[in-house]
Amino acid sequence: DSKRIAFNDSEGKVIKIMNVDDGSIEDIETGLVGAIIYHLDWSPDGERFVFGGATGGNKEFWFLEDFLPLDKLAQKNEKENLLTGKEEKDFKIRQVWADYELYSEGAPSPDGRYISYVHWDTGDLGILEIGTGKKHRLTNKGTWDESDEFAEYSRWSPDSKQIVYDWYNEKGFIELRIIGIDGSKPLILYKNEEVTWARTYGWSPDGKQILACFSRKDGAEQIVL
Repeated sequence: DSKRIAFNDSEGKVIKIMNVDDGSIEDIETGLVGAIIYHLDWSPDGERFVFGGATGGNKEFWFLEDFLPLDKLAQKNEKENLLTGKEEKDFKIRQVWADYELYSEGAPSPDGRYISYVHWDTGDLGILEIGTGKKHRLTNKGTWDESDEFAEYSRWSPDSKQIVYDWYNEKGFIELRIIGIDGSKPLILYKNEEVTWARTYGWSPDGKQILACFSRKDGAEQIVL
């Protein structure tokens, strides 16, 4: 609903929720000892969000749920509740994945069923089924000895049926590609030999536009739709 912004503090320990209307900020202390928080992403209904974490060098994905409304959180009213004896609700937090393949390049699907990632043993784009832990590779480029191509940043379509992703091709420049999770072949949306780096940020809510950032050989940076 574009009414709140989630971000982490400079140390990656506390999640902060800012109200866009008045600029007020509420803190959510996750209680994750040793974890560094990054890469926050809201669910489409605004009721939960996923965030990346790192503990001792190990990458993780976490879900935070039942934290709204913020003024009902137990941690916010802890001192008052000690005096009144009133009990407030507390949020739910759960780890959904911890793996060396987990980096910030991927993203959770809007329906909450999958996480996209790069299978760095080969460079292929893959998805993880959160409910089962099963992994599926969507591309099949072969080994690193066979091909230097690889996927990087990926984002889901609003209906969770397609993924747009950045692909470094065999000629050393970027292609913007789209692929369905049904096993269909990837479609090249854009390619330009002048683009040396790209980062896909996301889809518009209606699924008709994609936001990305390009770096060019001449040093120019472009934000494109």
